[in-house]
Amino acid sequence: MDGLKAIVLIAVVCASCATVTVREVRGLLLDVESREIVNADTITLREDAGAVRTYRISPEVATDPDHPNTASHLRQHLLAGDPVVVHYRETTAGPVAIRIFDTSGSP
Repeated sequence: MDGLKAIVLIAVVCASCATVTVREVRGLLLDVESREIVNADTITLREDAGAVRTYRISPEVATDPDHPNTASHLRQHLLAGDPVVVHYRETTAGPVAIRIFDTSGSP
C-alpha cells in the first residue's frame, strides 16, 4: 500500500508541475465586452491569419504591472484599428487572454 501512495503522490506532484502553454496571436479587435471600465469580460479578435475568435479576459490583463490594458484602453485600440498581440492559454472553456500588448509594446 505504501508503494501505491508513493505513486499517487508522484503523480499529483508531476501534474501540479505541468506547465500550461502560453500562445500568442496578433490581430485587430472587433469587439470589447465589459460591465465596467477597468476589467474587460471578452474580446473578439480578427487574427492576422483571418480567423475570428473570442477570448475571455483574465483580470490580470488590466492589472499587468508592465502593460495594463483596461477595457477602456482596449476600446481605444478597437476604435483606432490598432493591432494588438494577445498572449493566451487554451482551456476547456475556450481561450483565455492573460496579457494584451500594443503591437509596438510586445515582447
